[in-house]
Amino acid sequence: MLLNLHSGRLQSGPGESLSCMLLFRDWLRRDRCGPLTYPDISDAGCQATRMACGIDEQHITKMDQKDISISVRVFIADDSSLIRERVASMLGASAMTIVGQAETPQDSIEGILAVYPDVVVLDVQLEGGSGLQVLRAIRHAAPSIAFVVFSNSSDPGYRKRYLGAGADGFLDKTHEFDQLAQAVFNASQHTDY
Repeated sequence: MLLNLHSGRLQSGPGESLSCMLLFRDWLRRDRCGPLTYPDISDAGCQATRMACGIDEQHITKMDQKDISISVRVFIADDSSLIRERVASMLGASAMTIVGQAETPQDSIEGILAVYPDVVVLDVQLEGGSGLQVLRAIRHAAPSIAFVVFSNSSDPGYRKRYLGAGADGFLDKTHEFDQLAQAVFNASQHTDY
């Protein structure tokens, strides 16, 4: 039943034990200010899946986020195709999934709402507009999506404005490129970077 509701697979082969892989993205929930929470899996229909996967209530209550590998889904909004490619390559190497890219505010808003990523990597300046437009629109429509602003500007005014509008992190492309993957992961877990 969990496999049908949340996706995953059961796998076995000759001489192998049964293994179970559940994709937890929709199963786990985290409030912006609260702890990671787990669903109620005491339902009788889940009994066979829990037994096959070796999951029991004691195990579930002892789990923490380090025990679960969650693929972070990322949308990249940047006016430079070169930067989008570099960011996608770096985050992909960190086992993150790039679910969309855009270079304009309108395409970014539409794309983000279509794929509902965990994190948006957002440039301050987009083609034909500002990243602030995107941040404000998405914060209003989908407040649980995290934002890491990734800008060429190290101007403290930009940093203050974007963080004040709800960004989860702000990095300078020139000096902090190597910190982007960690910042995106932290934002996906709603922890400070």
